[in-house]
Order: sequence, then C-alpha cells, then structure tokens
Amino acid sequence: MRGRAEWLLWALLLPFLEGSSPVTGPKAVRGQERGSLAVQCRYTPGWESHGKWWCRGADWGNCKILVQTTASEPEVKRDRVSIRDDRENRTFTVTTEELRLDDAGIYWCGIARVGTDHAEQVSVTVDPGSSPVTGPKAVRGQERGSLAVQCRYTPGWESHGKWWCRGADWGNCKILVQTTASEPEVKRDRVSIRDDRENRTFTVTTEELRLDDAGIYWCGIARVGTDHAEQVSVTVDPGSSPVTGPKAVRGQERGSLAVQCRYTPGWESHGKWWCRGADWGNCKILVQTTASEPEVKRDRVSIRDDRENRTFTVTTEELRLDDAGIYWCGIARVGTDHAEQVSVTVDPGSSPVTGPKAVRGQERGSLAVQCRYTPGWESHGKWWCRGADWDSCKILVQTTASEPEVKRDRVSIRDDRENRTFTVTTEELRLDDAGVYWCGIERVGHDHGTQVRVTVDPAPVTSGDDSLNMTSHGPNGRSLLRSIHFLLLVFLKMPLFLGMLSAVLWVHRPQGSSRWETKSAL
Repeated sequence: MRGRAEWLLWALLLPFLEGSSPVTGPKAVRGQERGSLAVQCRYTPGWESHGKWWCRGADWGNCKILVQTTASEPEVKRDRVSIRDDRENRTFTVTTEELRLDDAGIYWCGIARVGTDHAEQVSVTVDPGSSPVTGPKAVRGQERGSLAVQCRYTPGWESHGKWWCRGADWGNCKILVQTTASEPEVKRDRVSIRDDRENRTFTVTTEELRLDDAGIYWCGIARVGTDHAEQVSVTVDPGSSPVTGPKAVRGQERGSLAVQCRYTPGWESHGKWWCRGADWGNCKILVQTTASEPEVKRDRVSIRDDRENRTFTVTTEELRLDDAGIYWCGIARVGTDHAEQVSVTVDPGSSPVTGPKAVRGQERGSLAVQCRYTPGWESHGKWWCRGADWDSCKILVQTTASEPEVKRDRVSIRDDRENRTFTVTTEELRLDDAGVYWCGIERVGHDHGTQVRVTVDPAPVTSGDDSLNMTSHGPNGRSLLRSIHFLLLVFLKMPLFLGMLSAVLWVHRPQGSSRWETKSAL
C-alpha cells in the first residue's frame, strides 16, 4: 500500500514539477535601429551540456530557430545573430547586430531536451535610429529634363562608397549607380553620382527624365553589415515636346492613310520616325528618315520630312484592319527621343468581289459557284481558295491575264470578263469537299476575297442498292431471305427432288412380272 501511495503522490506532483522552467530571461528588451542588441538568459544546474537556442515567433511551438548551440559548439553565429553558452556561469547570450525596425517581435530563449524543450518568452522592441546620411524627402523634375538630388553625410564616412537605389524596400532595391573609395564619380546610362568628400555631400543626376522614372529611391552609404540609407520620393511632371501630331486618325481598309506631324524650329536635321506599339520606349520603328535621307519607304509605309515647313508625313498604303493600333511620331536625338502618340483606326472597306455566302451540292455531282466583280478588275487574276483563314488558304485554281480559263484536277475556273463574273466548277463532288472557300481577285499588295461556305450532301441510295441492303443487312433483310428460300424449296427444289426420286425408283423397280411372263410362255 505504501509503494502505491508514493507512486500516486509523484503522479500528482509531476505536472507541477515540470511546469517550472529551468531557463529564465528578460520579459522585454529594447534596441536601436542599426545598433546591436544582447539578450542574456539563465538556466539551472544540470542543463550545461544541452543545446541552447534563440527562436522567433509568437507561438514557440512553431517559432523559427535563428541560431542554436550544441554540446560540442557552445558558440555559433548565423548572419546577424550569434549565441554563446557560458556553461560555467550557466548563462547563454544572444546578440543581434545591425538591428532593423522589422526585427521587433516575440522571441524565445530555449533549451533543447528529449521531448518538449524548455523556453522563456522575450519581447524585442527596436527604436528608429539616427542615420549618418540625410537627403530631401521629395524632389520634382520635368519630363525630358534633368534632376539633381544632393544627399549629405556626417564626418567619418568620406571613404565609404555612396549609392543611388530604386525601390520601395531599400533592402531589396536596385542600385543604379555607386561610387567606391577609388572612384568618387561614376556614370551609368542616364544616371551619374559624384561624391564631394570635402563638403561631405554626394549628388545624383538623372538626365532625360521619363515619366516612368517617378518612384521611391534611396541615398545610401555602403559599410560592413547593413548600409545606411535615406528615402527620397521622385516625381516627374509631363514636359512639352517639340513634336506634335493628331491624337487620332481614321482610314478605310484597302485605302491609304496620311498622318502629318509638326515640329518646332531647330529639329530640321534630326531623323524622324514612325513607330508602332503602346509603349513607345519599346515600340517597333516601321520607317525612319536620316539627315541625308529626308524621304524613305519600307513596304507599305513611307515617310517624308518637309524641313522647310517643319512637318513630316507618314503614309500607309493598302490599309488592313490589323493596321489599327497605337503609333508614335518621333524625332531622334542623343539621349531619349521625342515622340507624340497617334491612335489609328481602320474601318472595313467594301470589296470589289462578291459571291454567294453559301452553296450546296450533291456527292458525285458537280457544283458551280459564280462570283462577280466591279469594273476595272477584268485583267486581274481570279482564284478559288480553300481554308477558314483566307490569308493562309490553299489556292486550288487561278486565272491569269493571259489565261482566263484554267482547270486543275476536278476544279476549273472561267473568267467572263465581259460580264465581270468568274465561275468555279468542281466535278465529282466528295463529302470531304465541304468547308470554307474564297472567291478572290489578285492585285499588288493585299488581294480581295469573299467567303463562300460549301456544303456537300450524301448521294441518294439507288433501289438496287436498297434490295442489296435489305437482303444482306438487318433483321428485315434476313426475314425476306428466309421467305425466298422457302418459296424456292416449295416450288422448285421439292418437285425436282420428287422427280429425281421417281426416276431412281423406276430404274430399281422389281423384275418379278417379267419372269412370270416368261414362265407362262413355256
């Protein structure tokens, strides 16, 4: 009984004994941004050889261990965090360097063991620190102009590298330009930086400002550990351009469209260009003049620079519906070009060729499709093409100026120039001839075409075929076959069989009567 009572006593006391943690630490600590923070935790005797750890997260059961010692490694460092276990004094110290504002939060001092670890919560607060670098909170520039931003720094940072970085989070921002101890002045593309070490200032200059240069930037000083930085907000106002043009123009399919753009004095010798694309920084230049070539043509697009009147005109011939979109009148120069946006709309045009929307033919028969065209197209080639997309369709047959009538395989075409019609005839129609076709007229540039949908109906089944089908397929055919077989059996096979049987019996009849007649004679 005594042994059982002792066991029950230990069972009751064990939860309370386990509830007291062998590790203790400060409930809250405070550090300063860009400084360092040391947190010392203590533990009771007997835990010297156990691993110690520093963990971040409100729930220590799921927190993230940042650094941890082992029995053989009493001192460990990871990134900005280090831990040192002083086993003689039964303390372990966690030190975080280069404190950041986002280091604030809930942490845990912990001791590893078999089962559930022991831990003590520590709340960390980080106060904003003073930076050795300062700069303007916000600056403003004008599109196509230049913008200079001057940042200052305190004594002692003269030999450190200075940088200009873009991005809302300076820890992940993109450095655009940076000085070094040996290079106090550096330029990359449109951005330059100059470190005036005597006056402890560095100036960042951006040339040829663009509207998309607006955003968050940082003046920074490089150092071992976390750099120092100051945020600068940049705004870019739209600037006046030396080139102007119509905001929107409209043309008709298969016609031509002329767009005239103007420019201010002083730009006469500069190249002019016509570019397609919503973003003119990445648009595709279709045609461009040079100082020596004021008039240039490429494919269907030409450009002419009238330097006397300071205008340049872009002409697009044989307009297509897919020519609609955003374009730019532009002037080339060193740096960023000048440009003006033009929206182009193309309305569907009337076609000189017309034909039936749909035609129908019968399998094994022939099908004639007649298409008409307007005056002036008599000498042009006519064609018949198959395919849903007529730009990529397959031409089956085509006339020429010298051959008004042509035949290929089962398809022929005849151009009646007097009546301005051409007829396409397909012989021996097949079911797979059904589909989308085009009546077309050939010309320089984009051909004219009109869609024709062809349907092919199956050929009718003949009576002979019906009887064959009825005899050889289906339950009705089999029933009829059995009926015919029965009639043949009754009226043809049965009499024939009976006749043959009678002949056999006659040949093999008994000879008794003959012998009787011979005997009587004797």
